[in-house]
Amino acid sequence: MATPLLTRRALVLAKIESTYNTDASPDQTNDAILVEDPDYSVDVTMLNRNFVKTSLSKLGVKSGRKLASLGFSMEFRSNGKTNSGSLSDAPIAGRMLRACGFSETAVSGTGTVGAVKDDSGNTNDPSAWAVGGESTYQIKADYTITCVKAGASATAELRVTGGTDDNTSVLPSEARSATVEGVGTLTLDESDPTSVTYTVGGTFTAGDKFTAVVNGETFTHTVVAGDTDNDGIATALAALIDANTLLTASATAAVVTVTIPSTAVTSGSTALDLGGSGTTVTPTFSGSLTLGDKWTVTVSPKGIKYLPVSTGFESMTLYAYFDGLLHKITGALGTFSINAQAGDYAKINFTFTGQYVAPIDAAMPNNAVHETALPPMMELAKLKIDDFSAVVDTFSYDQANQIVPRTDVNYSDGFNGVRLTARDPSGGIDPEATLVADHDFWDKLATSVEMPFSMRVGTEAGNTILITSPKTQYTGLTYQARDEIRVLDAGLSFAQDQGDDEVEFFFA
Repeated sequence: MATPLLTRRALVLAKIESTYNTDASPDQTNDAILVEDPDYSVDVTMLNRNFVKTSLSKLGVKSGRKLASLGFSMEFRSNGKTNSGSLSDAPIAGRMLRACGFSETAVSGTGTVGAVKDDSGNTNDPSAWAVGGESTYQIKADYTITCVKAGASATAELRVTGGTDDNTSVLPSEARSATVEGVGTLTLDESDPTSVTYTVGGTFTAGDKFTAVVNGETFTHTVVAGDTDNDGIATALAALIDANTLLTASATAAVVTVTIPSTAVTSGSTALDLGGSGTTVTPTFSGSLTLGDKWTVTVSPKGIKYLPVSTGFESMTLYAYFDGLLHKITGALGTFSINAQAGDYAKINFTFTGQYVAPIDAAMPNNAVHETALPPMMELAKLKIDDFSAVVDTFSYDQANQIVPRTDVNYSDGFNGVRLTARDPSGGIDPEATLVADHDFWDKLATSVEMPFSMRVGTEAGNTILITSPKTQYTGLTYQARDEIRVLDAGLSFAQDQGDDEVEFFFA
């Protein structure tokens, strides 16, 4: 009597091939992966014979081209070691991404500071930017460097803004504004970007709100019965601003004067701190820097970066042990999708297609070595789209690689392996609906606004995955309900900035 094959007794091994469609011989010590629901299938082209004859009975057919596929689900996590920035600590999930058309790059040391990018409107850019330090962050941080005082070396002044939400060592941006909810006035003068003023005027009543935005920081004073004149309002507003350790504010005759920090730079020697990241950039320039010119730079944690490629694809050998039966696939290329729901584990679902190999009976290895890091729960994701912190329950992503057979009469079964010929990444979020003033979903959809997107899976060093896209667009919006709260089903498309960069997975 035949022995049944148990569904819970299975093992999948995966290894990148050094030569396409040549068995890489994965082993249970280095190449075992923890998967759910492994599903092996074969797409067989049946060569039908449709002769006319005296009988209506069918003729026998012949099996033609055979494509093998293996699909499975994995926990979307790292391995607890990728924050070393060494390729030797790359996660198993990384090799899956490589076989789905992604490159793998180590980011370590000063490589955590990206290239400083010039703004297209600049008139005089430094000839070089030296970088130093290693990032102490566990998330990416974007910084903008702005010339706030024109001049030559030792006279020009630069200011660094940006960073992360919880970074208090640098101001968020250069944004400034003055608004009043009520009948008074608040007038902003930013002709000197290093020392701006806010002038209080008009009349007011209790409950009116005077709001000053100073370089991305918001300060609001609500009028109370004890506020008797404009100078009193200015004094109260100045006290709020002065409490910020990065700003100095005082009030005189209804005018709030705010001093905003900047640094005089000497070419080639003044290192600008990039927030509290532990990294610096030092500009070298000739002539005079121009007021308003700006530059941007991204600081990453140490880790391993995965970006899509359009050539030089890597293939994989897969072994799938189903109890005592072994299926092999060589020359495999794949695609994947991601589902991440609040309070649950994130999952990544792979489907690989490659060369069919006749199955054999083989004892399943009983000493397989798997990664032991536990998957992080979806929390503290810092999900942002267009710098808006949406309230989201679920994020989804579909790489949508197109994998096709390469037909060739000179090869067995009439095809020469498979090729990755196209990709169409898309996804979605389900944010709570908001007022237009908070985030105008509908206008951004109608006008095809391209928006930066970022989120993370996990928070622990060595077990965090950062997902970013430079130009994300809404592709559709429909209303839904979540626990009696109105939400949106927002479709997303991920587009390139400079090519092969529409999405990045960073294991830190």
